[in-house]
Amino acid sequence: MVDIKVSVTRGDDDAGRTERLKRVATQLRGERLSVLALHDHLDVLGINWRRRPYTGEVVRAMRICAEHGIDRADHYIRGRLLLSDTGCDASHPGNLL
Repeated sequence: MVDIKVSVTRGDDDAGRTERLKRVATQLRGERLSVLALHDHLDVLGINWRRRPYTGEVVRAMRICAEHGIDRADHYIRGRLLLSDTGCDASHPGNLL
């Protein structure tokens, strides 16, 4: 099974945010979703997919995120914006690759 890269932008609660993303990544791997990376940019989550996800895959990923207190996320395919749930600037996807 392929690892999911987890990264956070430096902030006040780096350890807590990193641990939360690791738990999310573990569940995403268990669901066999094609997620490449998760990046928390000051509590705005970026989910980077290996390939274009099916709608049901995005829904499953967001349900897992919601279980961990993450309500919204931006979705990327290998760093290119696919779906913005947060209204972020698509030119700054963070450390998603």
